[in-house]
Amino acid sequence: MNYKYNNLINYLKDLGSVAVAFSGGVDSTLLLKAAKEALGDNAISITVVSPYIPKWEIEEAKELANNIGIKSYFLEVPMLEEIRFNPEDRCYICKKGVFSKIKELAKEKGV
Repeated sequence: MNYKYNNLINYLKDLGSVAVAFSGGVDSTLLLKAAKEALGDNAISITVVSPYIPKWEIEEAKELANNIGIKSYFLEVPMLEEIRFNPEDRCYICKKGVFSKIKELAKEKGV
């Protein structure tokens, strides 16, 4: 496991800076911790706040990011009109919309 983690650290270092889409789950928490270790202040977290995400999950993500010691941003994403009527491709539409907003914020923050 250390070998894989060290590979991740080296990969992140090569990037120079990174924004982690941070949900507070196990996967993004591990990635955020590794990003902080590899890049220090050149790593940020971005957590999406939307009607689809329970407030307790947002608070938990905020606390985890604070414990890791990383600069955190909370991105308000309103309900997307395109998924209001529950189309078959709603997950694709939602992820595309959310991640485009995350990329915009990361670029704005210089990451």
